[in-house]
Amino acid sequence: MTATDFIKEFELLADAPNGVQKLREMILQLAVQGKLVPQDPSDEFASALLTENAAHRERFFEESGARKKRFAPVEENEEPFSMPSGWCWTRLGALAHPQAGYSFKSFNFNGDGTGL
Repeated sequence: MTATDFIKEFELLADAPNGVQKLREMILQLAVQGKLVPQDPSDEFASALLTENAAHRERFFEESGARKKRFAPVEENEEPFSMPSGWCWTRLGALAHPQAGYSFKSFNFNGDGTGL
């Protein structure tokens, strides 16, 4: 698709009912798939970043004594679309350690919504 074709499609979509919502969805989908901007081949591969993150998580769990959950790797048949070179699939829980079981009460916050 050429830039001229895209602009024509863009104008048609923008003028259609729910067009703005459809444009937002399209832009989000392109961004998630890595198609919104050109990929920089000199960027570090995601697998290297995930390995580094896993090492940080291991240290966190060893130092804190928190329970660690194991997450199965994402299988090929679970991938909804192919990723750009250097990208990879992972589970959200493998990236972060969500804290559950404690909620802040309203008196624990300042007027601007930040904690005391």
